[in-house]
Amino acid sequence: HEQFKKGIQKYLKDHAYKNTLTIDLWKSISQATGVDVKAIMDKWLKQPGYPIVRADLKKDEVTLTQSRFKYLVDESDYSHWPIPLRRNPQDRVIFEDKTMSYHYKEGTLLNRSLSGFYRTIYNEEFMNDILKDFDNLSELERLGLLRDAFAGAQAGFYSTVDVLKLLVSFENEHSLVVWEIISGVIGSIRHVLSDKELREEIKPFLLEITKKQLKRLTWDEKLDDTYFDKLLRPMILSLASVGEDEEVIKKINEAFKNRAKKPIQGDYRGFIYSTIARNGSEKEFKEFINYMFYMKELH
Repeated sequence: HEQFKKGIQKYLKDHAYKNTLTIDLWKSISQATGVDVKAIMDKWLKQPGYPIVRADLKKDEVTLTQSRFKYLVDESDYSHWPIPLRRNPQDRVIFEDKTMSYHYKEGTLLNRSLSGFYRTIYNEEFMNDILKDFDNLSELERLGLLRDAFAGAQAGFYSTVDVLKLLVSFENEHSLVVWEIISGVIGSIRHVLSDKELREEIKPFLLEITKKQLKRLTWDEKLDDTYFDKLLRPMILSLASVGEDEEVIKKINEAFKNRAKKPIQGDYRGFIYSTIARNGSEKEFKEFINYMFYMKELH
C-alpha cells in the first residue's frame, strides 16, 4: 500500500498542471513498486471478461488452471490474465500462464480477503482441507468461498449437490452478508426446481441449516440484539418458513390472524404474506387478491 501511495504521489508531482496518458500513471507506479504495472493492467483493461481459477490438490501439490469465466464454457477461449494469488498477506506471486503448480501448505486458501478480481473453485480434496479450518476464515473469505462455489455450479464446474453440501458448513454463521448469499443461493436453486417432489425434498435441508440461528434469534426481538441480528432475523424466519418449520408456521398463522389487533411489523410482512399465500385457505387467498388488485390493507 505504501509503495502504491508513493507511485500516485510521484505521478501527481511529475505531471502537475499537465495532460497525461494512462501509461504515465503505470510508469509512475512501476517505478515506485518495481513491478511492470503496464503489462499487468493491459491484460485486465483491454481483454474482455475476468478469470476463474480451478485449484486441484493431489497429495501435496496444487495445480492451478485459469480460464475466462463464462456460464457457458468455451473450450476455444484461451484468454488468461496475470492474477495475484494472495495466499497470505506476504504473497506476491503472479499467476500469468494457463497453468502452474506449487507445493501445498495447509490452509493456503487462494484470494485471501477477496483482494483479487477472479473466481476460485477447488477440487474435493482441496475443499475438504479448507473446511477443516472453516471457523478461522474471515467473513469475506467465507462469503467468497460460497459465492464462487455457486457461480461455479452455474457454469458447470460443480454440481448443485456439492453446493448444498458446502452450505451445511455455514450452520453456525452469524454474518448478515454471508446469509444474504446463502439466501440467494437457496432462492436460485428453488427457482429452477420445477418438480414439486424436489421442492419438498429440500425442506429438511433448510430446517437443518437454519435451526441454530433460529434458536439463537427466536421470533421476537431481544434487548441484546445487535443491529445486524435485527436484520438477519426476518431472513432466517423466511428460510425456516419455506422449510415448513412447525413453530414458525404457527407464529405466522397467529400473526396473520391477529393483524387487526397487532399490526405486522414491516420486515416480517414479506415472509408472512408469502407463507399465507402459499399455504393459506381460499378465504385468505381472496384477501390477498383484494389487497393486490384493490389495495385493501392486509395489516
